[in-house]
Amino acid sequence: ATIKEQHIAKPPAPKAAAPKKKAAGAAPQEMEAEEFVKPPLAAMLNTFDFESVARETMEPQAWGYYSSGGDDEITLRDNHMAFQRITMRPRILVNVREIDMRTAFLGASAS
Repeated sequence: ATIKEQHIAKPPAPKAAAPKKKAAGAAPQEMEAEEFVKPPLAAMLNTFDFESVARETMEPQAWGYYSSGGDDEITLRDNHMAFQRITMRPRILVNVREIDMRTAFLGASAS
């Protein structure tokens, strides 16, 4: 064969998640890589929520390709305009049959 194994490109090995700081005063040896936990689908309110999850779960090269536009970025702009036309079912006024408007201020009833 004319093509040798060393000439065939192989995909890069997956990288480990970047370490995230737990607290401002934490020692460097206490820092651990936290794996991103996807929120439940019911918590996604708009397309920007889906985009932020994609940013955390995709490989950096794949995210760079997906999130950028080539040359004049016409397709990127068209995609943003198309997704702006999508409306999702809002979760407002859910279960408001019995509302308790009582409140307390500094431990005293303010209603």
